Amino acid sequence: MLRLKLVIISVSLVSIIVPYFKTLYSLDVQQNSSDSRLEQMVLKAQFIPDENQFLANDGYYQIQKFNFVASNDSEICPLNNCKYGMQNTQFRPNSVSAGYVFEGRLTVTTIEDGVKKSEFYYFNVGFDKASEKEINGTNIQILEAPFGLGMFSFIPGIDYNIINATLLVDKESPLLTIYGERPHH
Repeated sequence: MLRLKLVIISVSLVSIIVPYFKTLYSLDVQQNSSDSRLEQMVLKAQFIPDENQFLANDGYYQIQKFNFVASNDSEICPLNNCKYGMQNTQFRPNSVSAGYVFEGRLTVTTIEDGVKKSEFYYFNVGFDKASEKEINGTNIQILEAPFGLGMFSFIPGIDYNIINATLLVDKESPLLTIYGERPHH
């Protein structure tokens, strides 16, 4: 089984993990060999307070930067030549469960024979806090998606089982990481 590793180096507010050093983000997705039955995805999203001050005061965030990786031959990007974008995305408190809601639209763009084509996948997932830990003064929350049986659904019709979801808690720039997998179609 091949492994794809995408590494992004940046200086950001999330560098509180290792103060005064560059933060290293790594997205790992196992690449499907011919006998693999799983499609995998990793989404990392770093947020900033919403530009609307009233929403920001209530704990609403918008995407500052993100990365999305899907395994080779995935339904969302079957030719492995996609560029991803996020639009109308929001991360906010869920007043019902005391957890969070992450919603928006993933844009998947390909260029074939000089033609640029984009497909749009809407998503909305609710998270509850399953546990919390503090490492070197940094609060990390382990999240689960109990409603929808732990699914991260892209509409139309691509559902990933959430294997792991974590939130690096920082009021100025929280970082959400979601690992998902689904049977290969």
